[in-house]
Amino acid sequence: AIHRGVTGEIRGNVGRFSHGHKYSALQIDAMFWVAATLWDTSILIFEATVRRLAPIEKEQYYQETKTFCRLFGIPLDAMPNTWVDFGRYFEDMLTSDILAIDETARALAHGVLRPTRPSAQPMYAWLETFTASLLPRRFRSGYGLPAHRGVDIMGRGSLLALKRGLRFLPDGIRFCPSYLQATRRLSGRDGHDQLALLWRRLVLALLKQTGKGD
Repeated sequence: AIHRGVTGEIRGNVGRFSHGHKYSALQIDAMFWVAATLWDTSILIFEATVRRLAPIEKEQYYQETKTFCRLFGIPLDAMPNTWVDFGRYFEDMLTSDILAIDETARALAHGVLRPTRPSAQPMYAWLETFTASLLPRRFRSGYGLPAHRGVDIMGRGSLLALKRGLRFLPDGIRFCPSYLQATRRLSGRDGHDQLALLWRRLVLALLKQTGKGD
């Protein structure tokens, strides 16, 4: 329902799209690209902080997550058949002129990665640099993010710290709420994980303090 209201026209020439090109958040290729970035990033972060995945595990993950896309109205024939095919599609997209950055995109990135309150500046400075470390260099400069060599060093260091510290976190913080809820149901337990609920409240309170939770 929210997606239906996201429509408009591109201002200026952006990548392969000319001024006046009409867009909609319900476009199949646009919706699939959003899902694709989630899948690729999920695998990247998991392998960097937990363990390497076997090809068969990646394939199973990819096939199961196609259900998510179908719930949003994306047909199966709009998605690459296998994880290997998906990898080729993703790399082709990164080097294509379909992905381009204009002033609107930069403004959106600024709104997400810059705090609205000075007290949150240190945390968001790290978030901005860490985000930049995960992006190809042409997108870093396009979004106005830091692109120097220190970005990659900080990114690798952050991932290493996450990998070493993750194992010591309790389940209520380490795992996402939906996973914890599912495991509780499968084990016949009712209710919510209390630590997970507390952690969620703390995160929401932190976001509100930075101005992002208003």
